Amino acid sequence: MALASTKCHAPFSSTQRRASSTTAHIHRSYSRQSHTRDVKLLALTPAAEGCERRTLLLGAAALAAVGACPQPSGALTLEEVTPSIAPVGPLTDRETAIINIFENSSLAVGNVFDVTLLGRATSTIPEADVPEGNGSGIVWDADGHVVTNYHVLQSALAKFGAPASAAVSSAPSPAIGKRVGLVTLQLPDGGQQTYDAVLVGADRARDLAVLKIPAARDALKPLQLGSSAGVRVGQLCLAIGSPFGFDRTLTTGVVSGLNRDIRSQLGSTIPGGIQTDAAINPGNSGGPLLDSAGRLIGLNTAIFT
Repeated sequence: MALASTKCHAPFSSTQRRASSTTAHIHRSYSRQSHTRDVKLLALTPAAEGCERRTLLLGAAALAAVGACPQPSGALTLEEVTPSIAPVGPLTDRETAIINIFENSSLAVGNVFDVTLLGRATSTIPEADVPEGNGSGIVWDADGHVVTNYHVLQSALAKFGAPASAAVSSAPSPAIGKRVGLVTLQLPDGGQQTYDAVLVGADRARDLAVLKIPAARDALKPLQLGSSAGVRVGQLCLAIGSPFGFDRTLTTGVVSGLNRDIRSQLGSTIPGGIQTDAAINPGNSGGPLLDSAGRLIGLNTAIFT
């Protein structure tokens, strides 16, 4: 607070007024005459010296009085109105383990777009009603193979004459070698890259499709493969995907049941399914289900509500 804005008055006697006047006269004399003559004048007038001393003392007393004045009523400092912030506590062992799994696995999960829905799929703002055709996929190996659900690319595959049903057929899909989608991956340096994806394999009965993208090997971080054979009800599991277009989204839960028959969107029955209470939404299709060690134990395929 500036001193000039606070009005504080100290007693001031008539003797002090005269001393102040005398002192002012001495200072004016100093400005008119030479430095040597003024020093002699001060030395020959001890009364003036006393007046100057009293004036200086009065000035110090006035400053002290200013500091002692009460602050205006209701004025608060920034420190007084700032709430205290609790220090960040340590993470639990379980939290640390989940964070490590996500950070080590999320680079292997891509966002998969059906090229026939390209106009909507490339929107930078996810929409609440994103249809199938926007899904997830996992990096299978360092050669650029990406695994996803067949139904994620169903529209593009149908465009090339692939059957819409899951009827088992020994004939290869007519879409093999065709560009059917786009795959967006997060790179190790934090950036993102979108690649054209061509179909290299498909299993309609199992709702699986295998794509190939032209990504550099150092941009591909394949997932560690596990086995669903030893999965037990009650164990922790994690799902990563792009629900509603929000890429690299993590949800957690437990294995709720085993050996479920899943009716796929293509009409086929897929045996041996893993049931979980981890939240899954449209766009998660084709993303990984991981165990507590970050190993792949399943592919998120269907939602029952």
